[in-house]
Amino acid sequence: MRRLSRPRQAELLAAREAQARRKQRNKLMAIAAAIALVAVVGLIVAGDLLRKEGSAVRYASQAQGRILGDANAPVLIEAWEDYQCSICKAANASVLEQIDKNYIATGKARLEFRNYPFLGPESAAAADAAECASEQGKFWPYHDALYDAQRAENSGVFSTDKLKALAADLSLDSGAFNACVDSGRYKDAIASEKTAGQSIGVDATPTFFVDGQRIADWRDANTFAAVIEKAYAAKGGASG
Repeated sequence: MRRLSRPRQAELLAAREAQARRKQRNKLMAIAAAIALVAVVGLIVAGDLLRKEGSAVRYASQAQGRILGDANAPVLIEAWEDYQCSICKAANASVLEQIDKNYIATGKARLEFRNYPFLGPESAAAADAAECASEQGKFWPYHDALYDAQRAENSGVFSTDKLKALAADLSLDSGAFNACVDSGRYKDAIASEKTAGQSIGVDATPTFFVDGQRIADWRDANTFAAVIEKAYAAKGGASG
């Protein structure tokens, strides 16, 4: 057998090593491309889910209980409401939609719900049920469901059975929710909250405060917005 010269052996060894390096490099590049593709697909899927489930965006703060928006937003809007109040329902569907869009969704303000049940026993029952829903991170969906279901005051629309049915419709854990409602767990706290509202001048619903300043005419969206803008500027934010 003819033996290769040492220079030729070295040349072949170098060629094999270079080929091995190319194969390793190509393998690493393929792995990187696959990872990048998975990341892109994940972003696309996530975007589709957000578009298809828009309410998930609005309720991103539901783990924060009765706060709508960024809990660290500089301006505090307090909304004192009664679930049997037809004007509250109208306010949520009109001026508060604009406030949400322009100030809450943009991180300038946060809205905190306050209970002021004064229209009868079903007001208190609905408030208690909403707090039970909050235990499962569903305060805002349940809040909206109550207003959607609203009918004549104390007509039975917020009976215990119907409050439980609303929770089931929202896919809450029925066992935990029903036990909470049956116990009246939050009734005393809600009564105390109502008393606290009275102490600062709340005498009707809805009543709104922005950083402690009562909104005299909340129906005027421009006036409401101007108060928020002023409060935001006072915290160092740029208006507009």
